Amino acid sequence: MSFHLPAVIFFGSIYAVLYYLNDFFFSIFAINSTVSWVYLPAGFRLLGVILGGLSGSVGVGVASALIFYFSNSTSSALNVDGYTACIVGIASGGVPYFIYLFFIHLKIINSSLQDLNLKHIIFMSSCCAFGSVAAHQGIFWLAFSKGLYSDFIAMLVGDLIGIAMVLILFRISLNFGMMLFNR
Repeated sequence: MSFHLPAVIFFGSIYAVLYYLNDFFFSIFAINSTVSWVYLPAGFRLLGVILGGLSGSVGVGVASALIFYFSNSTSSALNVDGYTACIVGIASGGVPYFIYLFFIHLKIINSSLQDLNLKHIIFMSSCCAFGSVAAHQGIFWLAFSKGLYSDFIAMLVGDLIGIAMVLILFRISLNFGMMLFNR
């Protein structure tokens, strides 16, 4: 498995744009700088991995680490260092990648995504959201002595909504594209 720098930059850039769009449109749902009741970038974590494989994972991870570091190192009470930001990036890109590989390994979905249906979207969204939230809450607890239950439910709901929204919109666009090109 390898990754390609242009793809890493592409997926990382899209993740960053979604992060700031989410911050702009859904800031009313934010509980703090790390938790929101609606979090679209969580959906792109999984979609970036589905579309880009390891390149998507690395792009999302690097973008997540940079965003976490620069948005929290000076303007919040978290006192973020580069090490913690890198660990957050690894969790952000790594958890969806391992969930994706797990689903392919168990033949729940195939790599072409032709069999991706609502049941798969819900199941994959749930696994990815729970894994991501558990990883992030564990990191926050270890690094900052906070998290782990305090924001778990809100983060889980936000990730579930974000993942479901992005994957459902992607699936609709796939169907629409197939309708257009199969005429």
